[in-house]
Amino acid sequence: MSTTTKKTKKSETTTAPEKLQLTDEDRLMIPEVREKWIKNITAIRLDKEKAVKAVEWLYKLINLPMPEVVFTTSPYAAVHKSHELRLKLDPTAKLTDYAFLNNANISDYGWVAFYDLLERSGISTPAVFAEYKSIYLPAGIYDAIAYDTVIIICDKPTEIYFDDLNRLHSSTGPAVAWADGYRQFYVHGREMPKEIFEAPITREQFINETNMDVKGGMYEVLGQEGVMKLLDAKVVDSANVVHADGSIEEIELLKTSETFQEIDNQPFAWVKQVCPTTGTIYLAGCEPHHTSAIEAKKSIDGFFAEEEYLYDARA
Repeated sequence: MSTTTKKTKKSETTTAPEKLQLTDEDRLMIPEVREKWIKNITAIRLDKEKAVKAVEWLYKLINLPMPEVVFTTSPYAAVHKSHELRLKLDPTAKLTDYAFLNNANISDYGWVAFYDLLERSGISTPAVFAEYKSIYLPAGIYDAIAYDTVIIICDKPTEIYFDDLNRLHSSTGPAVAWADGYRQFYVHGREMPKEIFEAPITREQFINETNMDVKGGMYEVLGQEGVMKLLDAKVVDSANVVHADGSIEEIELLKTSETFQEIDNQPFAWVKQVCPTTGTIYLAGCEPHHTSAIEAKKSIDGFFAEEEYLYDARA
């Protein structure tokens, strides 16, 4: 009687492949994560005790001994403290001889938000991130000027304002303000000189401004009615250009009612453009002979008169 032996395979354990990509479901979390870290810009406040531990961790990571930790209220105060300390070693040291950290500051919140999304989605992140998240982030450090033996830390702003696209923005005052009075001014993400907020904008100031971004900022501060009143200007032509993607670009040609001797007794003229993707207002000077908003805009952007105006073709 013959017998047969049945062979059995050894049990095999399988490991699920590592997740390397975001799914469509993961991407649905992006708005929530983004809003969380925008709020954390001011929500995570400076904690001096935690900041000392954070600095100790950071310097150990780069093989340097623990430095002296100096706290200041704002970036402005940090720059002046840096100058004060350097003058003790070099009487010729300049105020501008400083450098803020390239990372380990508020700018980290961008990539931290990305790593936060990865972790929520079950995608692995570097081991050092766990330490950074538990030790450095809770310190609430806004920025720092670091030397081998001393680090100057500045606190976070007390006020910060954004537009609908999360760009720094305020048309009525500082977009960012610190407790010691230091302020920064932005209009739709474009940094502005404080002068256009601190005193009434004059007609001469507006007319003589050559920077298109600053002039656009002045327009935001004054508002359309304010600009018209300041310059005694009128909209002489307007157009809405519908582009291939369905976006609408608003263009207006503005001219002053009076003429000016310094430009051969011609009126001043500007093209006002509302960017279709960001809603940002730009105001650019143009030749006063134009009567068509489109033709004036084409001349500014380098189109030939016979060419069709296409938003995507602009320089």
